Amino acid sequence: PITHTELEILENLLFDGKERGTKSDFQKIYGDKPLGYFIRSIVGMDRNAADEAFADFLHSGNLSANQNQFISLIIDFLTKNGVVNA
Repeated sequence: PITHTELEILENLLFDGKERGTKSDFQKIYGDKPLGYFIRSIVGMDRNAADEAFADFLHSGNLSANQNQFISLIIDFLTKNGVVNA
C-alpha cells in the first residue's frame, strides 16, 4: 500500500506548476478521482493484496463453483487493471 506521505511526495513530483502542470490541470483531464486510484489504474493491484481483500468473503460462505470462479475473475481483473470503473 502507498502511504499518505508517499502520495504527497508523488504529488509534489508530478505537479510542479510549471513543466508538468498543476493538480488542477490533472483534474481537468482525469476528473476528481484520488491520485492513488489513478496510479492503480496504471500499474494494477498486487495479487496478494487482492487475494487478501477477498479472503474473508471467500471463506465465510458456501459459494458454488461458478461463484468462486467469478470472484477469481474479479481478482484477476483487479490485479491487471487496479480498479473497476463504474
